[in-house]
Amino acid sequence: MSSRKRQTCYPPRYSAGDKVRILYDPDRPEEARIDDFTDLWLRPVFLAGVGLILAVLGAVSLHTRIKYGWERTKQGYYRGEQ
Repeated sequence: MSSRKRQTCYPPRYSAGDKVRILYDPDRPEEARIDDFTDLWLRPVFLAGVGLILAVLGAVSLHTRIKYGWERTKQGYYRGEQ
């Protein structure tokens, strides 16, 4: 089996003739993928980490606004007691 996927890296992780495990659906063998953590999971794990960081920052911001009662006006932020 051979595949001509246009995804490349430098330096290449595998040389011609290296044995690698391949994952594929027998009904769609053209969508075969190398069974490797980097190829399968690196992008989703990275995006989940970025999403988690943004969610935590949003939750901290929301908590701060609720706890201290900060409101935004054209002049900036104030605590609402003015």
